[in-house]
Amino acid sequence: ARRPPRRAARACAATHSRPCCRRRPRSAACGRRRRRRATARAMSSNEPMSKKEAAAQVEACRVKLKEVARVLAERKKTADVVEYFITVKFVGDVLDEYAKKKLRTADESVTMIHRYLSVYGELLEQLVREGRFVRFFQSQRVRKRLDVLNSDLHKAASRVFAVLRAARKSTKTPVLQPRKQSGAAREDVVAQYMADLDAEGKQFWETHFGEDPMVPLDEFIGAYMQAVGAPNVDAATLQYLLDNSGTGQVSLYKFSEFLKGFGPLHDCVLNVTRLLSQTWFHGFLSSREAELLLTDSPNGTYMLRFSKSSTGSFALAFKNQGKTNHIIIQSALPEGFKIREGSSKFRNFKSLQDIIAEYHFVLRQPFQNSITEQSWFQGDLSSAETEELLSGKPMGTFLVRFSSFRPGALALSFVIDHGNVRHGRIHNAAPLTGGEEGKYYIDGEQDKAVFTTVVQLISHYKVSGILREAFR
Repeated sequence: ARRPPRRAARACAATHSRPCCRRRPRSAACGRRRRRRATARAMSSNEPMSKKEAAAQVEACRVKLKEVARVLAERKKTADVVEYFITVKFVGDVLDEYAKKKLRTADESVTMIHRYLSVYGELLEQLVREGRFVRFFQSQRVRKRLDVLNSDLHKAASRVFAVLRAARKSTKTPVLQPRKQSGAAREDVVAQYMADLDAEGKQFWETHFGEDPMVPLDEFIGAYMQAVGAPNVDAATLQYLLDNSGTGQVSLYKFSEFLKGFGPLHDCVLNVTRLLSQTWFHGFLSSREAELLLTDSPNGTYMLRFSKSSTGSFALAFKNQGKTNHIIIQSALPEGFKIREGSSKFRNFKSLQDIIAEYHFVLRQPFQNSITEQSWFQGDLSSAETEELLSGKPMGTFLVRFSSFRPGALALSFVIDHGNVRHGRIHNAAPLTGGEEGKYYIDGEQDKAVFTTVVQLISHYKVSGILREAFR
């Protein structure tokens, strides 16, 4: 290229440190592109990052974190996003403190945080775009993917948190220092949910886990057994209640819910055992799934489940005048439980059994069906959601869900060759009457083998080799 005239070089020197008319002032967009390129290089290379690249990576995490927090905040009134908000705030506090101390020993974990936040944000934006956000968060089964992602994000932040803990000068000084923002003290996420615990539960968490709002499941079970002096606690039961999505982690939020429903701490084992032994308790069901299960049941049939609209509470579903009604049973520890009678009056009860006995004239027979206890029962899923869950699973992986063919009807979905998913309706020639016995067969089967229960039907096709492993 032809060298520019000397006059132009002198004119350009007024705005730049050296005379070069082709160099322009950098814009804000240019700075963002430069930071993104630095982050991409850092994530794709195993070499140590420079100080600028590390700072750019932390800033990129903050940008992603703000996007995730914005989506959750905009919809917190229509969906239960509290647990995910706790993780987002915890990650934000950890990143702020890490950047403030200018440490470099956890850069790899910060890289993982950025990766998880990118997937996190893309998933939430997809749910909003497809109009599935509320449904996704209402279903314990559908949102397992997000639960696992939320757990992975927290584990990556916990590794940075451990670095901060090791670097603090005094053991009495909190790792995450409260700071002021916009003239008001920023809320401490851990302290906010510690306040919901009773004195015994708060002391237990602070003693064993300190400031961390999510801990490994095996560590929690070990600490719990030691605290209550019960070495024979069923670990599978605790995992079912505290980590139903199988993430391997227990959050402070879930622990708080656990104490509200089964506390105080030393009585949890006894209270859990009593509840799970009841035939009318069916665990993690949505209100929609309860209605589908009660579709063909007579008036007076009832069931109890965990409530999603009110944390730490239960929901009573019962059939009356051909419709399914739902009543929230709130925790009122240490007195017991309370339900609303009329528009504003609450009535207290010592136990859930006392509630069932008091309203026996309406609650005449429990809904008894072991299908809700089966690992392969996935409840209210559409065919598209089912295919998404079974994508990439080995041949023979299967699940049972509600069919869109008729309310209350069931469908069997399983993986066949080349990763394709086949769906088949499960017909019942004798509809449910509060129990589980009927005449079940798969639509399209030439021999139309008939079975008394769905469990027997699934066992038959597992023996034949068509079905192999249940989706988990």
